[in-house]
Amino acid sequence: MQQTERLIGLEDAYGAHIYSTLPVVFAKADGAILTDVEGVEYIDAYSAYSANVAPRDPRLICAIMGQYMTGLSLTARCVHHNRLGPWMKRVCELTGMDQVIPKNAGVEAGEAAWKAMLRYGVRNMGIQNGSQRIIVMKGAFSGRTLAALAAMDSAKYRKDFGPMSDVFVSVEFGDLEALKAVLADDVVGVFMEPWLGEGGVVCPPSGYLKAVVELMHAQEKIVVFDEIQTGLGRTGKLFAWQHDGEGAKPDGICLGKALSGGMYAMSAFLGTKDLMGVFDPGSDGSTYGGNPIACAVSEAALDIIEQDGLVEKSARMGQSTLDLLRMNLNKLPHVCDIRGGGLFIGIELDRPVAEVCQRLLREFRIVCLDTHKNVLRFAPPLCITPQQLHKALEGIIRAIKEV
Repeated sequence: MQQTERLIGLEDAYGAHIYSTLPVVFAKADGAILTDVEGVEYIDAYSAYSANVAPRDPRLICAIMGQYMTGLSLTARCVHHNRLGPWMKRVCELTGMDQVIPKNAGVEAGEAAWKAMLRYGVRNMGIQNGSQRIIVMKGAFSGRTLAALAAMDSAKYRKDFGPMSDVFVSVEFGDLEALKAVLADDVVGVFMEPWLGEGGVVCPPSGYLKAVVELMHAQEKIVVFDEIQTGLGRTGKLFAWQHDGEGAKPDGICLGKALSGGMYAMSAFLGTKDLMGVFDPGSDGSTYGGNPIACAVSEAALDIIEQDGLVEKSARMGQSTLDLLRMNLNKLPHVCDIRGGGLFIGIELDRPVAEVCQRLLREFRIVCLDTHKNVLRFAPPLCITPQQLHKALEGIIRAIKEV
């Protein structure tokens, strides 16, 4: 443990304390197996908040190294490069959207979406600038920029950061009547996660997303879904909104995390021509967004998701996982709920689960995270093998039974 303690000590000494971190230092990843600096192997059951699709997959490594070998790693958007156009075409066709703005961190995609919605309200809906409102969901997580904090109702994240923008109006997730109650002429539309991630892995009632889209479109308003955690197979569908069918298709979508397979910082905001048409040169941008390496690795990640059938695998494994967890845990008095879909599952207890996560790490060599205090979030890489999945679930079931 000497190496682990030394490295954690360096982070504690020189890094701002912005995370509450599990006491482990990883040095290598191979599929769903993480290896720490002491050589101990763990099963990855959190996949860097749903980002890791297939760690150490040679197709991802070859994509990055192949692009590095060309010598073209960054051009900025003041010129064109040969990887961007083909990537844009592919991701637009994949999502059914018309145009895309490539970004880096997930929150940047959200920022671009909010800007598009606000300007759309002025230019396409006739709302006075400064009066626009965007409906968001209570319990959602959008990031940690000031705009993202304003879009969330979390006092913990907002504390002492000054006054928040009043652009956003929060309503209860899954409550269509609450949404209807705040509709007004100055509302541009809705920005929301189709399934809450940090909010506790919460799925909406069946038909809710479709009803939201129909309600907004009936009033000529906009819907943007934040699929940064849920998109690209995590929930057993390519996108979480598809659980409600084609009638739930939004006007815009935010992607990130799995968009690069967990190998590179990349995100994107995509939308219809009407929505994206509000942008003009200088109204948005990113030095690194859509750089050649990002495009190359993203194309490889999308290839892996398609060629390896990871969406179907997520659906299949997710159902068996839910069945096994419910069979073993549903009758325990301290287990409140087991929910989710695909490889995106939440186990809610009647108490904080941080100690369960610590025990899973120490005794069972499973890396699992808590969210919303009382929820254990199970979200392994989509490439996890059946054997690894079974071993992880055995540990989780035992740890929760022994709480």
